[in-house]
Amino acid sequence: MEAKEKQEQFRKERERYEAQRLRDFEAAEKLRVKQLLEQDRAERAAAKAGHAPATADAPKPVTAIQAPKVDTAECAVQVRLPDGSTINKTFDSDAPLQQVAQWVAGNTSVGRSFKLGTTFPKTVYENLSVSLKNLGLGPRCQLVVFKS
Repeated sequence: MEAKEKQEQFRKERERYEAQRLRDFEAAEKLRVKQLLEQDRAERAAAKAGHAPATADAPKPVTAIQAPKVDTAECAVQVRLPDGSTINKTFDSDAPLQQVAQWVAGNTSVGRSFKLGTTFPKTVYENLSVSLKNLGLGPRCQLVVFKS
């Protein structure tokens, strides 16, 4: 019987503890809501009186973070071939796309009748005399061989 009494006492203590936790949580939540209401009333009163609301506590809008453009001397190029395989080489950033095309033609069985481009956004480069840097392809890029 002693074990059952201890279990019952433990159960009652646990119920009292849970009830107290619930009361504490409800009190804290009630206080938080009350503070929010007071802040809202103050802001409305200030707006009605023609004053600018205090924005010190107001959250600032989140803006998109852009990665800084890196101006490197080299551009690592990965070329995906029509059969799905890839080849890699590092070129000078000022090298024209024509140099990449010649390298692809000389090191693969693709031949000479192909175009280079990207998949996203889908772009096929017609002018091969433009540098990799001016095309915005550095410091790393992936090009795709399109058969023409």
